[in-house]
Amino acid sequence: MQIGVAVDERAHLMSKLSIRHDGRHYVFEDYRYDRFADAVGYAQLMRAQAQREQEPYQSTYDTITESPDGLDRKLMKTLHISFSAGVYEFRGYRYDRLIDAVNYARLLADSDRKP
Repeated sequence: MQIGVAVDERAHLMSKLSIRHDGRHYVFEDYRYDRFADAVGYAQLMRAQAQREQEPYQSTYDTITESPDGLDRKLMKTLHISFSAGVYEFRGYRYDRLIDAVNYARLLADSDRKP
């Protein structure tokens, strides 16, 4: 009966944290996750932050998948970002939007340059 308990716990967490499953991803607010634990972790972080600020987090979830053009692909190459099956990937992290992957790659590059 261990499996039933795990399923009930997952359903409870999804309901409590407003996480949904779209058939392929776990979705919380603007973000989609392949792994349930990643969605839970981020949802808990955002919930804690919203409680501190006393403001609910507002979603702008966009279901449109963008595809990179020639200039985007050149930028991706310089930052070591890949694109496959509608998903951008940088250092093991997956992104729906190129700008999010680029921002993280640049953030890491800037922090590597600082003494």
